[in-house]
Amino acid sequence: CTFAKKKNEMLKFVHSIFKEAKSAGYVVTCLRADGAGENDVPLKNLCLTWDKDVNVHYEGTSPYTPQQNGVVERRIALLRDRAHAQFLTAGLKPEMINLLWAEAINKVNTDENVTCTSMTSKCAYEILRGHRPRILPYLIQLGRIGVVTNRRSFKGKWKERGEKQIVIGYGADQSRDTYKFLHPVTKAIRTSRDVTWLPFVKLDPKRDMSVFHKDPELIELPMGLDDNEPFY
Repeated sequence: CTFAKKKNEMLKFVHSIFKEAKSAGYVVTCLRADGAGENDVPLKNLCLTWDKDVNVHYEGTSPYTPQQNGVVERRIALLRDRAHAQFLTAGLKPEMINLLWAEAINKVNTDENVTCTSMTSKCAYEILRGHRPRILPYLIQLGRIGVVTNRRSFKGKWKERGEKQIVIGYGADQSRDTYKFLHPVTKAIRTSRDVTWLPFVKLDPKRDMSVFHKDPELIELPMGLDDNEPFY
């Protein structure tokens, strides 16, 4: 049952990519995917039935040869490193990182698609869609704390109308100022646009390095070296 569910999710994802490319005016002529046996038949059938006017060619990569899909493999490594950097900047605990790594990958992928490295170049979203992304003014740091308004009915007049939650991404298929939040206690995920942001403290490179502490003994010898070990 789990295998069938994952296969259906994969097919839905590939179908959505085909559909989005067609809506943007692009014609898909080739699909390259992991050459695992469970993927071959459903993906080949999708390529045959997707568009009767276009022959979509299916290519399966060989086992243990990531160089056959080098562009995607490099993109995966890039997104992983950027998500890790955002986790470190937010100062989240390891258990929270293990819980949120998929959400972080999704967020940094969105950030990558809507931003560019030069004022004269276009981002990937603009190249595909032909116009600048409307989400640009609403980009936010992963792990930033916001007070999210609670719209439930309250019997008490003096109860808090908002709760502190951390942002983990953007609301999919919703207005551009909608964010995805994680409740730090219940671990529940919700989307909302009614939020008041608290100040975001950037990472201090000296914060976890003991050599910057005001301790005279730490100035005499670098951390991690024994008295008998030569220092060059």
